[in-house]
Amino acid sequence: FGLTLARTAMAMSALAAAFGMWQSTYEAVYSLFSAAGLRWMPDAASCALAKCLRVGAGAFAINRADPSADLLPLQLYQYEGCPFCRKVGEAVSALALDVEVFPTPRETLRAYGVIKDSRFRGKVLELGGEAMFPFLVDPNTGRALYDSKDIVEYLHATYGRGEAPWFVRHAGAWWNTASLAAVTLCRPLFQMGVLRVPSSAPSAPLVLWGAEGFVLSRPAQDSLCSLEIPYLYRTCPIGAPQAKWDALAAEGGSFWALPLLIDPSNGCRVSGGTAIAQYLENAYQTGAVPRESAGDYSTNGATARHGTIPGAASKKSE
Repeated sequence: FGLTLARTAMAMSALAAAFGMWQSTYEAVYSLFSAAGLRWMPDAASCALAKCLRVGAGAFAINRADPSADLLPLQLYQYEGCPFCRKVGEAVSALALDVEVFPTPRETLRAYGVIKDSRFRGKVLELGGEAMFPFLVDPNTGRALYDSKDIVEYLHATYGRGEAPWFVRHAGAWWNTASLAAVTLCRPLFQMGVLRVPSSAPSAPLVLWGAEGFVLSRPAQDSLCSLEIPYLYRTCPIGAPQAKWDALAAEGGSFWALPLLIDPSNGCRVSGGTAIAQYLENAYQTGAVPRESAGDYSTNGATARHGTIPGAASKKSE
């Protein structure tokens, strides 16, 4: 047993070192393109690869049980750097649901359960008793759920036709998990939806139109997440009910303008993932990006529910 733990530790150290090298290389390239005013190029390339790995999950609508139902927006506490949270986002998008997103990026990689400066993590602890993510609250039914698998099944049972998309149903569990995790490698900087970046809070919630499977929605969502800016996510995947497109048109938007951010606090409308990310950083960021590396990652504070301890059951939450 001791030998197994030692080998596991060595393997984890090697993986952390490899990820650190990739992260440094990506950051250098990203900085060069940003300095040249071409930040959109690495954004587009990395996001396109990420969407290919997920076969465009969330980009196409599936049949809703009652697409005309007048629903209150769901409330989702999550962060973009978590593969299990991303799985829930894909389900929300495929069902063309509106959801209030309360970003909960980690404060540090050095321990689990740290709640010091987080804007919304304490709220999840208050509502559900555990600071784990994703966490969904449905005001239409009064349900509150942890665990991505339970949430996805609930969403399809309640708002879909009881069946998850083809890819989710037919992909093996190993591929589903591996492809979700690999998406993080495509966007490896921790300010891309993993760690919180100091920011000021907007005076009114922002509105984001887009869909999970659209290539350039990701940079916008990454920045909204790390800056802990709450927003109403109005998903409009390909094949969404016509009412969604009519509502988008009423806002002066169109399919070709997605993602579209509306910021009532500043009276601004911004289109395009990279442009949105840059706008958010300029308007709301108040402090430096945290300087942590993959080598800082620790399971200190984790429980069996997190699925990070050797031998623990793998629950689909962070």
